[in-house]
Amino acid sequence: MNVKRKYGMNIMRKRMEAGITQVQLADICGVSAPYMSMLEHGVKCPSLALAECIAAALGCTVNDFLQENN
Repeated sequence: MNVKRKYGMNIMRKRMEAGITQVQLADICGVSAPYMSMLEHGVKCPSLALAECIAAALGCTVNDFLQENN
């Protein structure tokens, strides 16, 4: 699995564990819901600033998104 896809899947999993929608997470981080969807599906890769915002919103670290199984 490529890094962007793994990263996106981990964002999606953490978001679902937190019980928030893509729209809510996108609003918190100041991006569009379609862009958040592209991140979760490995189409786009977030900037470091956006990755940090997503991690903070989900109560985890940016490194957590790169882990195989967490």
